[in-house]
Amino acid sequence: MRATFLILAALVVLATAIPSGAAAQSDGAVAPASPETTELEEPGLEGPKAETGPAEPDRPWAEGVSDDDRAAALERFRRANERFAQAEYAEAAALYREALEHWDHPAIHGNLSVSLIHLDDPIGALHEVEAALAHGAAPFEPSTLQQLQTNRRLLRDQLARVVVVAETEGAEVLLDGELLFVAPGRGERLVRVGSHRVVATADRHLTFVRAVDALPGEATEVEVRLVPLEDAARYEQRWPAWIPYVTLAGGLALVGTGVGLRLAAAANIDEYDDEVASECPVGCPAQDLPAAVRDLEERGKALDRTALVSFVLGGLGTAAGVALVFLNRPRRIEVDATGAPLAVSPSVGPRGAGITLRGAF
Repeated sequence: MRATFLILAALVVLATAIPSGAAAQSDGAVAPASPETTELEEPGLEGPKAETGPAEPDRPWAEGVSDDDRAAALERFRRANERFAQAEYAEAAALYREALEHWDHPAIHGNLSVSLIHLDDPIGALHEVEAALAHGAAPFEPSTLQQLQTNRRLLRDQLARVVVVAETEGAEVLLDGELLFVAPGRGERLVRVGSHRVVATADRHLTFVRAVDALPGEATEVEVRLVPLEDAARYEQRWPAWIPYVTLAGGLALVGTGVGLRLAAAANIDEYDDEVASECPVGCPAQDLPAAVRDLEERGKALDRTALVSFVLGGLGTAAGVALVFLNRPRRIEVDATGAPLAVSPSVGPRGAGITLRGAF
């Protein structure tokens, strides 16, 4: 808003710089330079200025322009200024463009740029003011030159540049719905500051869509990466495939170890019972038994406890292994147009429920 206000204010200032003899010009039109500095006459003078010999070196815009083209350009230039004075900016712009077809004169570009500002076309206005200033100060009075330079600065503050790069052969790249280029290659366009959208399409590829926030005076670059349809979904596992099976094998090994320990414990207890029956047929206190016999009982009990621990750990390991094998089955992962995975999850709120789509952008 501030830049727009300054441009409009600048146009009011520009009106004060128009020579009093320019009766056909309106407030805000860029005053053409006087006949002493340019071959394009001010409105109100009769016919084009006559020339003898070639254009002077410091006025290259006049080189090679015939008298007929000068006359046609001046006639349309005068009519355009009259339209501008009546606030008929579209008609004035059309006449300025017709005049430029006959004579590519900086003053005509300058007036056309102001008409386009009134028509809210800052991109076209900047193009025309750049063309008007292409020859520097020579075509204009100092006040007009200063105003054009001010307009250029203010227009640049309202615009930004979007640069798009795409490598997929044959992909059509659009900016705000208009074709920018066909890939592979690079395209750029001057745009208004604000939100814009880049879309790229190609056969057997996901459509690429990217929102772009264009900032004043800056270039925003977008790299288009089109995902082939065959890569639009892929299969992944949560963990490396060996982890669940190693866990399962470890659990089964512990169970097997527990079985072996349990058998060894039973063998020691059986041997202990046999020794007790042999040493004490009618029974006797345990402390009366030989130490080797008592060791058989202790060893059997210790092996039995160890077997129990092995069974518990082995059972847990086996269960974990089975669960990991189930959870680690290949799963389908959907991807967006950039190849980033998408995730869908339920969402519940105080006003209802729905699903949430998450992805990387």
